[in-house]
Amino acid sequence: MNGDSRDTRPQLDWCLVKELMDGFVHEVKNPLAGIRVALKALGKQMATEDPNRKVIEQIHERVGSINKALSDLMEFSRISAPKLSMIDVNMALEQSLERVQSKCQRREITIEKHLSGSLPQVNIDPKQTEQAFLCILSDMLEATPDGGKLVVRSSMDTGGHIVVELEDTGTSIQENHLNRLFKPFLSTMGRGSGVGLSIAKTILGQNGGSIQAEKRDEGGLTFRIVFPVPAIEAGDR
Repeated sequence: MNGDSRDTRPQLDWCLVKELMDGFVHEVKNPLAGIRVALKALGKQMATEDPNRKVIEQIHERVGSINKALSDLMEFSRISAPKLSMIDVNMALEQSLERVQSKCQRREITIEKHLSGSLPQVNIDPKQTEQAFLCILSDMLEATPDGGKLVVRSSMDTGGHIVVELEDTGTSIQENHLNRLFKPFLSTMGRGSGVGLSIAKTILGQNGGSIQAEKRDEGGLTFRIVFPVPAIEAGDR
């Protein structure tokens, strides 16, 4: 036995993995689209009182869930390296909230904002940050019943970090399931598709941020996101 402990196993070509993943998703999504169209047409031909109509609707809904999971998988495989620039986190939050505003109105979910007006800019990718916020907000909306509430806060902590808290009144989960929230395709019942939060965590991590989830006593969850603020160089003072 020699002293060479180098790993001689072949390494994965991640470009090839992504290419295979995209090809697989397209191959599955195409027939799924045909199935959804056929199910919708079949449902329209059935009488309202037909007991099989509900079965068709349930199958259509399940196929839609599979289609959404495949889209999320493709999105997860396409996360690229961040393009950093100095941005206002509040602006990224506001733009993400605008994209879910109409859905909140339809479901009578109110948005309550408490954004600090004195936050320093942080060096992160603006588009990726908005995408991460949107993934989290989408999970919160999916878990929040009609008539619920979303609370959004931003502030600075004592350590000089920017802290964003996104709070919902939606479905709660067991304490020991919190660490599963951010694992792809291991969703806890009532909290999203199992991919969106993984995308958010990956994006935030490669932008120097972090995310944690905490249970609320009143029900629902609070997502706490922390961004480190770049140190001020002597020449910038």
